Amino acid sequence: MTFHFVSYVVYRKDLVRVVATVIEKTESWPKINMRFSPKLHSQRKKIIIQPQTVLRINTIEIAPVLS
Repeated sequence: MTFHFVSYVVYRKDLVRVVATVIEKTESWPKINMRFSPKLHSQRKKIIIQPQTVLRINTIEIAPVLS
């Protein structure tokens, strides 16, 4: 089963330990932001490429106080 997981921090770093393996590091498809100014007859392009990382979570350990 394949799923995507995007999250934010719920617990502090000292309470949870996650061990993961990096599977793949790639870049996203280029996103082009373009502006055109009719008065100046000019255009501006900005190409945005974001890094993406695929992780395999091996273990998740929770502090004894929480479990």
